[in-house]
Amino acid sequence: MRVMTALRQSLMIAVLAAAAALAPTAGRAFASDQAPAAASPAGPGQEAPGQEAPGWRRIVERAPVFVLAGPDGAPLLLENQVAGVFLEPGDAEAFLALLRLRDPKPPAGVRVMATSLEKVMQSMAAGALAVAFIPKESNVAAARSIKRSDSFREAPVFVVQVRGDGKPGFVTTRQADEDVVLAFLDYPDAVRHADKVRAAQGPGSGTVFVGVAGLAGFLDAARRDPSLGQVRIVPSTAARAAAALRQD
Repeated sequence: MRVMTALRQSLMIAVLAAAAALAPTAGRAFASDQAPAAASPAGPGQEAPGQEAPGWRRIVERAPVFVLAGPDGAPLLLENQVAGVFLEPGDAEAFLALLRLRDPKPPAGVRVMATSLEKVMQSMAAGALAVAFIPKESNVAAARSIKRSDSFREAPVFVVQVRGDGKPGFVTTRQADEDVVLAFLDYPDAVRHADKVRAAQGPGSGTVFVGVAGLAGFLDAARRDPSLGQVRIVPSTAARAAAALRQD
């Protein structure tokens, strides 16, 4: 079992806002790949789902995430009825170990399951699931450094940008005969991409830098705003490798 630092443990527990015990019942299964869930009307105090941008699923379709699940594959909910969605498999395993330490008799068959960010977003849009994205500790530290603020506690997403004479703009990359904007879930990947862009740009092309945003708000905007249709979420290498071994 990995030993978690105090910061990682506090981040997980604070973001989930739970008492570190699993709820006695599982949540609903994730939305099907073949049958996208219809958006439900907004409840009291909730924002109406709004119009979805065409093709938004392409933004997240190749991004694996990890949840605690029961034998039926439905995500297990914590005491506040929120499912923890981990961006890194190691953090999901570490949190499961923490729960087992605090509750020696967790529900039978609990495991770490790989699913897609697309399924998570479909379930969220349908009102079937409330989630908290759990970030990797080092990525939160990088986001705080970029923002020069210790108050940043969200799961971050990193996008390479260029600043010229006007406002900063996203850097596009040619992939499969289309121009896309890569949004990285792991900061070192974003740094490597920024280095490649700097090496390829000509004199006077502007200043290349890595920007950061909160993942939840970024995904919600991408789901609604057609102008963000070029974005492609890029998971970490560890997440891609683990997802190949853990299929939902």
